[in-house]
Amino acid sequence: MCHLSASWIKAYLQTVTSLFGVRLLFVGLQGSYGRDEATESSDIDMVLILDSVSAQDLKAYDDAISKLPHREKMCGFISGKQELACWSKADLFQF
Repeated sequence: MCHLSASWIKAYLQTVTSLFGVRLLFVGLQGSYGRDEATESSDIDMVLILDSVSAQDLKAYDDAISKLPHREKMCGFISGKQELACWSKADLFQF
């Protein structure tokens, strides 16, 4: 199995916190890394929930995380609070 280092997680959290500040509502790790089942070929599934999300936020996020190690493995989910309010409650259990 493959693990994310504490330093990578800290760098990611610092990046998104400095970018979004108090607008940041939730950060999570899903997928094989979240289940502690990752291999060398696993992607890094990050979840980021903001108070609201815009196209400019997505661009700023992409620019900011492009500086992190393993950027090529990162994927995930970014949403605003309002968008999640439209989801079925049964689908929200994953967060």
